[in-house]
Amino acid sequence: MKKTIVVLLLILIVNLGFKSTVLASTDMETPKPANIKVLLDGKIISFDQEPVILKDRVLVPIRKVAELMGANVLWTGESEKVVLKKDNTEIIITIGEPSVLVNRQIFFMDQPPVVVNDRTLMPLRFVSPALAQEWIGMIKTKQY
Repeated sequence: MKKTIVVLLLILIVNLGFKSTVLASTDMETPKPANIKVLLDGKIISFDQEPVILKDRVLVPIRKVAELMGANVLWTGESEKVVLKKDNTEIIITIGEPSVLVNRQIFFMDQPPVVVNDRTLMPLRFVSPALAQEWIGMIKTKQY
């Protein structure tokens, strides 16, 4: 009985040490403030979660941008999917997945969508073409 307890404790200690080593070596980058203003048809968009930069990509809150472009937005929390619908276009986005379905065709983003402060953020460069918007842009700002 004592041998079994000692063996189990050793296995537990080894596993805990292994997990912390793996977690410590994981390349998790923290989003940084983008310090930009996003323009849609020449007007600045204000967000409750500011755009961020992650792995050299500007990510914006998708709900706000999509709704301003005239799309309906549906969040399904249990599957972590966002569905955007505008006219005859349906876009299905999954948090953490680089693949996106646009009218049942698969497209790939180089930076998957993430959740920051309960907001889904995705690359700005993907949003506009996917919803067939004529122009969306950004202005870099300085932080004082």
